Amino acid sequence: MAGPQPQAEHSRAAPTGVSLTGGSWLDLGLAAAVTAAVALVWAHRRRRYTPARSPPTCA
Repeated sequence: MAGPQPQAEHSRAAPTGVSLTGGSWLDLGLAAAVTAAVALVWAHRRRRYTPARSPPTCA
């Protein structure tokens, strides 16, 4: 009579990613791509920014 056979453990690693509000989920790779795109747009806008001239004041 054979003893109980050991069951294979199906250990699934927790998925890596970012949980968003509303229950949405982004994979870590997609979250990194979105972050990189936002950083590039921000850097481009910052480089192109020209402050508005203040209007002349009447004395």
